[in-house]
Amino acid sequence: MEIKKMDASGNPFELAKFDLQVLLVEDQWAEQRLISKKLKSMGCQVTVAQNLIEAGHLLKNAPMDMVLMDSGIYSQNGFDFSAVVEEAERKTGKSIPVIGLAGNFIKTQRDQYMANGMDEYLPKPVSENELFRVMVKLAGNVKYLNPELSRMSAG
Repeated sequence: MEIKKMDASGNPFELAKFDLQVLLVEDQWAEQRLISKKLKSMGCQVTVAQNLIEAGHLLKNAPMDMVLMDSGIYSQNGFDFSAVVEEAERKTGKSIPVIGLAGNFIKTQRDQYMANGMDEYLPKPVSENELFRVMVKLAGNVKYLNPELSRMSAG
């Protein structure tokens, strides 16, 4: 789905909102706050986990549509988070995309995380436009504030 028009500032998320429950797995308070604010501005409900154990518990007990996760946390302590995601997907019957976030963006690292179950990978600081683009690609669930956009993206 492509949004072919943007607002005057060039931000597509000013014209459309998501209806998503997002689990943000991030251990840095400043990053939690910044990314949560961006997600909320896009219409998402955000739940924050500080580590994989907390994230696994939340994912098992609350319906989530998407996970954004610091890539450094993804490989902590050998915990297999992908198995938790797969279990939640079986339980809900729907795919739960996982987007990795990295402060040091390296292509080989991106490929490694994608091979280990992440659906997409974004560098930090996270660009709102790039985050929006990836979320539309992976999840859809966009509510258009302008009915014309809804018709444009469908065609």
